[in-house]
Amino acid sequence: MPKHEVAVGDFQQRATELVRIVEKTKQPITITRYGVAVAELRAVIPNERDLAGSVTYLDDDLTRPVLDPEDWDTAI
Repeated sequence: MPKHEVAVGDFQQRATELVRIVEKTKQPITITRYGVAVAELRAVIPNERDLAGSVTYLDDDLTRPVLDPEDWDTAI
């Protein structure tokens, strides 16, 4: 796997383009200053296990309010 590096100055000018490249390829880009690595831009890969169990209840009627209107003020 080739190592992708970009100088800080180039990163400042091409940040949006580089983010899109990392998002598409999932390959990190090392950001350098005077040839020394100072940061790394990498894609966020969600961990599906983090979401497991996050939905604990699903109502069949998705238009129904979660709380009764009289409970709105006390819910916060």
